Amino acid sequence: GKAPMRSKSRRTRPPNSLRVLAEQRMAETAPVDLERLTLDEAQAVIHELEVHKIELKIQNEQLWEAQRAAESSNERFRRLYDSAPSGYLTLDSDGMILEANRSISVILKSSRQHLIGRKFSALVAAHCQDRWHLARRDLLEGRTRMDLTLEVLSANGSAVDLQIVGTSAVATDTAPREIHLV
Repeated sequence: GKAPMRSKSRRTRPPNSLRVLAEQRMAETAPVDLERLTLDEAQAVIHELEVHKIELKIQNEQLWEAQRAAESSNERFRRLYDSAPSGYLTLDSDGMILEANRSISVILKSSRQHLIGRKFSALVAAHCQDRWHLARRDLLEGRTRMDLTLEVLSANGSAVDLQIVGTSAVATDTAPREIHLV
């Protein structure tokens, strides 16, 4: 028999490229014996391949469109979050600040860069630490909403009383549990 067809392209492809993965899977199946195909069968195979190629091109265009729409939606959310008149913080399950909007930066007299990556508990006044610890634990253990008042220290050391609505976002396969403070 004839040797299997090789790609026209001689450039090296990354080992996890779709082309390489497809060729690896194809190597696991029996090759089509082109010499045994009639002309009509060969034309039917070529037609199917051309239709499949167009289907893949359409799917790729739809995926790009969906990705652009998701990016646009994400950007609209980012602007809304950032420009909200209320202060917002997003914490991970350990209480580390993942996101902070402009309003909370103004309230705490601290840049977002200074807030992000810090434990929220580091900002909570000593006499409110137990209340924060219990509230965080309750949110992580399944309580979906909690209202509380905490005294937080701003960057210049002044105390700020915050009326907080805490919510907990359930963990998914792609996103860990988060706590949102408003």
